[in-house]
Amino acid sequence: MEDAAQLNIREAEFNGSCFRGGVHFNGHDLRDVVYCHCRQCRSDHSSIAAYLTTDRVQLKLTKQATLRWIKSSTSVRRGFGSNRGSNLFWEHLDKLTICVAAGAIRGPVGLRATHHIYIADKTPYGEFTDDLPQHKGSLYA
Repeated sequence: MEDAAQLNIREAEFNGSCFRGGVHFNGHDLRDVVYCHCRQCRSDHSSIAAYLTTDRVQLKLTKQATLRWIKSSTSVRRGFGSNRGSNLFWEHLDKLTICVAAGAIRGPVGLRATHHIYIADKTPYGEFTDDLPQHKGSLYA
């Protein structure tokens, strides 16, 4: 979802979980928040999605009793807490990073929103009230 060269990396510890606690994770070093307006994120989150990215090796799953993965395309999978459907992860299988749903992070980690992506898919009622850069597709494009 993101290009690390365009985003700030916060060298801080982070912790997170799904709503009901069946999935817990922690890690180190997050990139700033990106708002995704793609149809799949809007469907999965019932709104735009806010994701942060970290290197896959930095994310440690400490409890994964209810973690389920679905393959949402040939090269992408999404992880969620199955007991409540909490969206947690978005992972491009060909990349070394993993995206974490910003709402699953616990406590302040000093991050800020930096970009809107897939605005070509935004809803007709989705108005931008900030001055963040807008991209028709991914930051990779």
